[in-house]
Amino acid sequence: MAAAARAVGIGVLYVLGSLMIFADGEDGRKGFLLSPAQAGLAVLVVVVLVATALLPRWRGVHRGRAGRVPHPLVFGSLALAVHLGLWFVAGWPGVGARVLAVVAVVAVVGVWSRRSGWTQRHVVAGWSAGLLAAAAGAGLSPAYQPMSAAMAVASDVTVGVVALMLVVTAYRLARDNETAGAEQPAPSNRW
Repeated sequence: MAAAARAVGIGVLYVLGSLMIFADGEDGRKGFLLSPAQAGLAVLVVVVLVATALLPRWRGVHRGRAGRVPHPLVFGSLALAVHLGLWFVAGWPGVGARVLAVVAVVAVVGVWSRRSGWTQRHVVAGWSAGLLAAAAGAGLSPAYQPMSAAMAVASDVTVGVVALMLVVTAYRLARDNETAGAEQPAPSNRW
């Protein structure tokens, strides 16, 4: 039941965070006004995701097949390279490139995640790539409001340091769980 409460809590935090960002005034949303249909869809997506998280596991625990998987840091570096590489493709070709990248990553991760060498560190490394790419992107984006160069650099460095601390902490926790023998293969090991 604790997992259900946690899933509902995360959904509520997501909706509240979205409402807080939206309520920031005109500066943050630049004249955008959310329609009731858009608000309803956002809430519906959260409800569906929370309901899906609460479903009983319909897959058994997989033992893992034989085969090699890359080191978690190699996998995370490849995922980061895909994230960063897609920045340079704009317009409809960019949409096509992103679709192809998603299909390729899902296919490769689908194969690797069923192998016995796939661990929670791989999951952390894969998801961390997106977090680090977003932190780097924040540094390249213009500020919402005019500020001094020193303040902009301080802000960008702070975002980068916080993102890096989250990634390193999560990776170390996953590694420590593996060395302690606490890791149990589960369907959640998938991306």
